[in-house]
Amino acid sequence: MIFSWLVNSMELEIGQTYMYLSTAKQLWDAVNEMYSDLGNSLQVYELKTKIRNTTQGIIAQYQRTVEKDHVMEFLAGLNMDLDEMRGCVLGKEPLPSISKAFSLKLDEKKVVAE
Repeated sequence: MIFSWLVNSMELEIGQTYMYLSTAKQLWDAVNEMYSDLGNSLQVYELKTKIRNTTQGIIAQYQRTVEKDHVMEFLAGLNMDLDEMRGCVLGKEPLPSISKAFSLKLDEKKVVAE
């Protein structure tokens, strides 16, 4: 029963290679020997490289999203007298950074004050 469960939980091609074994213990030991090679540096390197490359792209995308959210929150918190500046920032493609949006606000405040 356990032998069948183990084989059926594997990919078809993998499970078929172990059908010659007669006990669940033999199956477990064979699979363990085949797939638990902890000293396989090449596989470890390849996996770490994939993780690193994937992570960098995801982090960069996440940072852009957070920066956009900060700009949106900043613009939402502006007084109504700065609607023109808000529209100017929202009309830019790509959306400017939070520091650029803040400097535009300061410039607009100077114009209003004069």
